[in-house]
Amino acid sequence: MWCLGEGEEMSRIGGLISLSTISKVIRRLAGAARWKDAIRAFHGMVKFGISKDTVAINILLGSLCKERSVMRARYTFWI
Repeated sequence: MWCLGEGEEMSRIGGLISLSTISKVIRRLAGAARWKDAIRAFHGMVKFGISKDTVAINILLGSLCKERSVMRARYTFWI
């Protein structure tokens, strides 16, 4: 997915990737125990013009906590 954010591809996808799209990606990755990838997805969303605001951080932290990764959620919050 992150290769879409590079070069010409980024201009072609325009507004197709939203916070809703990224939240689904984060939830699926966390559900598959791919916590590092979920955190990378959160940090990488700025490539798509999506700000890391309170709603976005709540999505990440909530997804990590629901998948019993509270320690990773705590660590991510302090970064």
